[in-house]
Amino acid sequence: MDLRDQLQGTLGDSYRLGRELGGGGMARVFVAEDTSLGREIVVKVLPPE
Repeated sequence: MDLRDQLQGTLGDSYRLGRELGGGGMARVFVAEDTSLGREIVVKVLPPE
């Protein structure tokens, strides 16, 4: 299972994961939609270590 699948599973139905904006050594950033508010948000994911 890749990071996107894991992240969508964690976010559940409240957020719909979109494209990846960027990433580096400290984090990856994704665009997502808050399904209850209908707003575009960003999700920052830190590495597990």
